[in-house]
Amino acid sequence: MTTTTSTQKSKGQLLLGLIIVFFIAVLFAVGQSLKERFKPDSIYFVIKPQISHETLTTIAKKLKDRGIQVTYHDMVFENNRLTSINVSIQVSVPGRSTTSFTLQENGKSHEFEPLIFYYEDGGQKVGFVKQTPDELSETGKKIVNENLIGLLIQQRDSKETIGSWHVD
Repeated sequence: MTTTTSTQKSKGQLLLGLIIVFFIAVLFAVGQSLKERFKPDSIYFVIKPQISHETLTTIAKKLKDRGIQVTYHDMVFENNRLTSINVSIQVSVPGRSTTSFTLQENGKSHEFEPLIFYYEDGGQKVGFVKQTPDELSETGKKIVNENLIGLLIQQRDSKETIGSWHVD
């Protein structure tokens, strides 16, 4: 009888161990799923000569709704192409102080360099630059370098575009 009780105890402990391992695996899977589901938004805003005044205005309004203040000064359009602009952007990132950026581009005397604003990983990566930054994700680099003119907001299950963006 002692052998049977000992064997039953071992089987019970084994079963309990398997249940615990299964429970931990389920929690891990749910945690990973939630992590992906609630992944922070990414925002990309690229100003190129082809962008319109109307698109710039619409983008500023959209970003204001997300706590990003965009102000344009000295915009010059020639033959429906942006040739000069001065842009200021203020970003409020939770847990950090407000960050301000200002860039200007005058493409009259040289080639107009695209102005790139990015906000990735819930604001952990944020900037406003003329060249693609190294810290930008590979997806972000592809978006800003290849085919975005305007704004792309990439959420967990959707993408919203103002301007033009073509997926290759």
